[in-house]
Amino acid sequence: MALSLVDYLGGGGAFPTTGPERAKLFALYGLGFAAMAAAVAGLFATSLRQPLAPAVRAGITGEVAIWAMLAGAGLLSVLLSLPVATRALAPWVYALLPLTIGLYAWRKDWTGEKSRLCTQSACDEWAWLIQGFCLERRR
Repeated sequence: MALSLVDYLGGGGAFPTTGPERAKLFALYGLGFAAMAAAVAGLFATSLRQPLAPAVRAGITGEVAIWAMLAGAGLLSVLLSLPVATRALAPWVYALLPLTIGLYAWRKDWTGEKSRLCTQSACDEWAWLIQGFCLERRR
């Protein structure tokens, strides 16, 4: 994968596979990456069935969301690797992960404090996303 990036940036190079072969590599890697990340997200999600303290629940929902983002990145990479016009973009999906996960982690309430402001169960799980809606409904 790293050689593919060097090949792309260098405008050529000695990478032995052709474009279609590289696309198959990215599709296979992306499917495996998405399956692994979805399995880990599912393991975290099953723990949400238990009664948990708000801080623990907030941490677990954050982990589920992060692993779901990773699975989504793998699937997006697969989708981009299939058409000829977007094959060069497939490796760049993974480069966006630190930014997207970092922004999410920075914005997420990991303490569970904000989720107590909401009375609906949907707001309890996703208070960081619909915080304004929950606060308006509470008033």
